Amino acid sequence: MAFFGGSVMGLSIASLGILGLGIFYLAYKDPLVINGFAMGASSIALFARVGGGIYTKSADVGADLVGKLEAGIPEDDPRNPAVIADNVGDNVGDVAGMGADLFESYVGSVVAAIAIGKAVGRAAFRMVAEVRRQFREIAGLMEGRAKPDTERCVAIATTAALREMIVPGLTAVVVPPLIGWLLGKEALGGLLAGAPSWGSSSPS
Repeated sequence: MAFFGGSVMGLSIASLGILGLGIFYLAYKDPLVINGFAMGASSIALFARVGGGIYTKSADVGADLVGKLEAGIPEDDPRNPAVIADNVGDNVGDVAGMGADLFESYVGSVVAAIAIGKAVGRAAFRMVAEVRRQFREIAGLMEGRAKPDTERCVAIATTAALREMIVPGLTAVVVPPLIGWLLGKEALGGLLAGAPSWGSSSPS
């Protein structure tokens, strides 16, 4: 039963993620719009976790304080009026909240793969051109009589990786102070609260 229940959750998460990403891709074909869908998934996960945590902990604390400490009855005793709310809260926090986390991670991973693929494509073209140049210009390379210029290929890959990280790195350093200065500490708090949920969608 647990296996089938988990299968329903897993298939639902994957299906909804692919459906949402597919709809936005077919409608707009714009990576920025697809990134917005990933941010929305992160926001859903954040609020599902917060709402589920408030529900489950309020029911849990109320049931345990009165039931176990004051009335002296065991945990999850059916005589406790809050036991049903406690069990429902466990499902809300552990199932719905975790499902929202998985949905956010799944969508974020797909979007990250799209972004990485675009960056890799640009770097790969330069690498392909360099390898073709060496095969064409270095005499005896194919026959094994000459050595390839491996340092040049390493330099191309390193430079491409550093170049592609300039914008994300500057964004992480510049945007928080700028938001705090322009919009105030409340907006900065919202940005910093949303940053971890977006960062957790990156592939691990």
